[in-house]
Amino acid sequence: MNNKYHLIGAYQTIPVYFSRTEGLLLCSGTEDFTEPTDLQKKMIISEIGGMITIDRLVRNYERTERLEAKKNDSKPRLT
Repeated sequence: MNNKYHLIGAYQTIPVYFSRTEGLLLCSGTEDFTEPTDLQKKMIISEIGGMITIDRLVRNYERTERLEAKKNDSKPRLT
């Protein structure tokens, strides 16, 4: 499974990340992720535009990562 965290927005100035395995996470510091409460999750999802919007954001991140990897693989390597 994909363990990457993708920045999807902010909740009261706290960055909000989404992971396919962990779900919504708040980041209060460097790599210090905490799970939001149920009320916070509902507020975050509502503010961002619903789970469809979150899924679209994550799919766009994943598509961009694949395109970047493909572009980097096609570059000639100097040895």
